[in-house]
Amino acid sequence: PGTEVADRDTINFRGARDNSAMQADVIYVLSRDARTLKIRLEKEGLLDKRFRMAPAPCFDQNQNGDVSCSWTNFRGSREGHYIAVPVMQQCIDDLQRENRSLGDGRPSEYCHSGCANTSWMALVSGFGRCYCPYSTTMLGNNSLRKKLMADEQGRHVSDRRDKLSIVHRTLVSTLLSLREGNDADTDIDKTKEIGNKISKAVTSSDTQCIPPKLEVMGDDRTLVIPRYALYMENINEESPTIRKKCIVEFRKLILQAVDVLELEEQGPVMETLQKVQGLLWMNLAEAYGSKRVVRRGDIHPESGVRESGHRILWPLPGPCSGSNKCQESLGDFNRGYLPRISGPSSPGWITVTEFGIKQSFDLTRVMFSRGNVTEKKRFGNLVQEDEVVLDMYSGIGYYTLPALVMGNARHVTSCEWNSHAVEYLKYNLKQNRVEDRARILAGDSRVSLRHLLDVQGNACVSDGVCDLRPTSFDRISLGLLPSSEGGWAVAMKCLNHTRGGWLHVHANVPTAERLSWTIWLVQSLARVAKDQEHSNDWVVVSHHVERVKSFAPKVDHVVADILAGPKERVEECIEMKTNKSEVLDSRKLLTQVDPPSCALDHDGILHQAWLRKCEGA
Repeated sequence: PGTEVADRDTINFRGARDNSAMQADVIYVLSRDARTLKIRLEKEGLLDKRFRMAPAPCFDQNQNGDVSCSWTNFRGSREGHYIAVPVMQQCIDDLQRENRSLGDGRPSEYCHSGCANTSWMALVSGFGRCYCPYSTTMLGNNSLRKKLMADEQGRHVSDRRDKLSIVHRTLVSTLLSLREGNDADTDIDKTKEIGNKISKAVTSSDTQCIPPKLEVMGDDRTLVIPRYALYMENINEESPTIRKKCIVEFRKLILQAVDVLELEEQGPVMETLQKVQGLLWMNLAEAYGSKRVVRRGDIHPESGVRESGHRILWPLPGPCSGSNKCQESLGDFNRGYLPRISGPSSPGWITVTEFGIKQSFDLTRVMFSRGNVTEKKRFGNLVQEDEVVLDMYSGIGYYTLPALVMGNARHVTSCEWNSHAVEYLKYNLKQNRVEDRARILAGDSRVSLRHLLDVQGNACVSDGVCDLRPTSFDRISLGLLPSSEGGWAVAMKCLNHTRGGWLHVHANVPTAERLSWTIWLVQSLARVAKDQEHSNDWVVVSHHVERVKSFAPKVDHVVADILAGPKERVEECIEMKTNKSEVLDSRKLLTQVDPPSCALDHDGILHQAWLRKCEGA
């Protein structure tokens, strides 16, 4: 109706003039569904409460040049009256990045974890930007409106307003906030000019040092900063090349901004840099809807227990978070800090839910790879109901939990030698309600499994109680990187002696050597089977090799599905396989191949020098 258009025009022009309205990120919905959508978005924390809903222009008006609003991915009818519902930027960014269709009610695979309940997606007709009136809270707080205006001009500058990523936009607004308290803040034209200059400097920076997007991890949307991104400290000769480059790049950007903002230097350069860094983490957390910001740390390639190098950047601990003394003892805004305590409710505790499986752990104590999510699902689907499974390198339950929850295994034995991971595994078994079908063997799996085999699982202790849990297995996961070769002999010995079983062998393998690695793997396991005096009719075959992810340039994380057992069972399994050409049978591999570059050395260690050879190839 005409009154709606008139109201919308009032919002657009009078509101912009008297500072009672502003352009916001919005989702468009038919007016009859607006209230329902608003309630659902509010429950999920996606409603931008700084603004109120506003009538949107009709589709035809927008096509005829109405610049007050923008429509993206329109899926609604040309007929009907639409309402613009203000939403948080993160959902808009996700929709734009994935460029998926809206309005058909399908599960939202592209949406972030905060959008887990996607029933509201069926109501959405499009998204874009539209003038919306301020909320009552915003109208009553001049400083909040002033800050929002500065953020807006940092986020959307001239004709490049939609090209800034959320990271770059937040960095620009953080730098602009350094002008607060300066009379120039009230000069809109000057602020736009400064915003343009800073935006150009940010977007032209090295993306390795100032990335356009960041990883969001876990159910609480923890924000992960790359190892040396947005990094600052004094350079020394021992600093890695990438660290030196990023320190120089970020410092150059900050000093450019200080010059453009015409700020007087009020202390050492590092003080200004640290102030920007502290504000940036807080602002990025707000922009992404995150409660925590961490810096990714290195995991030493020769480390046995795979301790995490992640450190918490924001918030810094306790009431002393603004104190230099506290920051020096517990960390700072650049390197972060390692909490003194661990476990549930500790600063580093996080839960990552995948396919309905909850995985909780302290991210500052143990590693977690999101790139393995498809392999976890594949393994869970491969496990058959009533199978007995062994996970030789279980961590916090990466493959143990899918075997129990998705595969409904009868029993899983999990081996782990990182004491932190053992405690988190116990917690995860309990919270997923599968602890009654699992057993944990703490320590080196090669030692604990040999002991288990020696007592044959039926040894009676002094009080007459016998351990009747299984000691032979239908399926074994060897999920250790860069190589699980040290556990192959024990794994073969643990297979069911009558039926045989499956080995899922993980490794980091040069792309060019994948076939030779697979042949070598099959031949090596066949020799192990012979040495262990398995039945003479046992056969070892590679049934399939799955590429999980890229580990490094020209190096892939792969999993070989190996079937070892009596030839009748193996041949029956091969006959059922559609693509028989990828099967490698130990009986047909008569020519011995040389060990690949990723094989263990004579000292039983996989030295990482071979990675550098691959990278330079």
